[in-house]
Amino acid sequence: AFKQAKTIYFLSKRMARLFLSVILFVHLNDSFRVNHIYKKTHLTDQCLSKRTRAFIQCKDRSKRLLRSFFCIFAFMRLDYYLPSNPSLSLVIQYEHVQAEGENISVIDRHIPSGYASLVFNSSGRAAIHEEPLIHLPRHFMVVPLFRAVNIGIYENLDSFIITCKASVLSKLLSLNLSSFKNDFYRRSENDGLRAIEQKFIDKKSATDRIAIIEQFFHERGLSDYVPDEIDQLYNLIMEGRGCVPIAEQVEQFEQSPRYFRQHFIERVGINAKTLTRIVRVNCLWSMIRKNSAIDFQDMVFEGGYFDQAHLIHDFKKIVGETPSYFFKRNLDNVIIISGKV
Repeated sequence: AFKQAKTIYFLSKRMARLFLSVILFVHLNDSFRVNHIYKKTHLTDQCLSKRTRAFIQCKDRSKRLLRSFFCIFAFMRLDYYLPSNPSLSLVIQYEHVQAEGENISVIDRHIPSGYASLVFNSSGRAAIHEEPLIHLPRHFMVVPLFRAVNIGIYENLDSFIITCKASVLSKLLSLNLSSFKNDFYRRSENDGLRAIEQKFIDKKSATDRIAIIEQFFHERGLSDYVPDEIDQLYNLIMEGRGCVPIAEQVEQFEQSPRYFRQHFIERVGINAKTLTRIVRVNCLWSMIRKNSAIDFQDMVFEGGYFDQAHLIHDFKKIVGETPSYFFKRNLDNVIIISGKV
């Protein structure tokens, strides 16, 4: 009887320690985590779909503790759509993000890709997590930026994102992207885009929304669009993994190098050299996702860097984290916020 009582005592003591450890972990861990379970599907002619089931913890500590024990699930669905052939000169992809559940709060980094995006949030909220907190409008435009930005999405979200070639988008909408400077976003003053914002509230399906967007741009001359020299260099950089000799390419154009650089910034928002650095980082990210292994020598070679120190410096400047840390942590939230396929 004494041995049984002693065994029960030690077991209860260990269970109490485990219980206290869980409570301390949940209460001290203020950062939000989402564990995604992806259902992979094949790329069809029009749509690449990914469905996620996410374990969402509450912002409130007591509720978060209950959810950690009872595993209450919320649902987040991501659908990626390819544009129709007439829109390929402008649109890279459409992304439809839908989240359902109480107290949803997803916060992580938006990694620049070199593309511009039009974002329409029909429901839910989004904000830039900086000091002070910046609440994003229902509709805004994201331009190429040389740094990652912490973005948070909250509540029942219904967001439709159009990823576009920056040089084509700015020309069709007559925008000067150099005026954005270091701003992550800008609310568009275009009356047509404002009308689309209202239409998206009524039209919930992705098919209807894509039709609205493509009709809008075709009415503004997308069907007859002819790429100019700035578009050619922009496409060359994006398709060439960033490893493009800029000076040699600029010399082939009729415009003077100084005039060309100035207009490139107006159309893209950043200079060509900066764009190549952003594209190289994204290509390395795609390579790591495909190979699931980190090899710095391969990364240096594939990215065209001088050495490992050059790679780490460039990567940290853009992403805000070192490659070794970034690629080892859970990137599911980053993929959602950055629209990485």
